[in-house]
Amino acid sequence: DLTVTGVQTCALPISEVGELCLACSLYSLGMMGARWENIPTRIRHIFVRTAERGELKDQTISNVVYGLSLLRASWAALDQEFRDIIADNLGRDDAYGSDVPQHISNSIWGLAKMDAAWSEVPGTAVMNAFVRCHAQFAPQEVSNSIYGLAVMDTAWDDLQVTAQVALSAALKR
Repeated sequence: DLTVTGVQTCALPISEVGELCLACSLYSLGMMGARWENIPTRIRHIFVRTAERGELKDQTISNVVYGLSLLRASWAALDQEFRDIIADNLGRDDAYGSDVPQHISNSIWGLAKMDAAWSEVPGTAVMNAFVRCHAQFAPQEVSNSIYGLAVMDTAWDDLQVTAQVALSAALKR
């Protein structure tokens, strides 16, 4: 477990640097085996404030979501404010403007690992990004996306036809 003093010393500059440090910190803490509920409330508050101030998109939103899943955070257990910030950023039309398949699939996978339900997240923007670049998805990214959608209780009929077509085409490749 992380010591309160050690995390506070490292996390205070995060609030001054911005969303890239937020994403890297969450991801790195998760890779180190830290757990969301063991991070001091003060530090979690800094993370929320940093997310609130910045625009999370592409690799940043992907690493925040995936990092939280590595921290074994539960979507339902996150503060409502933090869920709203993440959902607002995921729902932006330009959330995945760089069209990097890994960012999209890691976000879907991360949400699934946090036990988020498809109905609780703005999946249309995520799937629109999938549709735009489905032809560039590697097999692992396709399978992680499909598995993540399934874990989030996404019904096939809940997806737009363009998303169904893109998923089918990605599977055929």
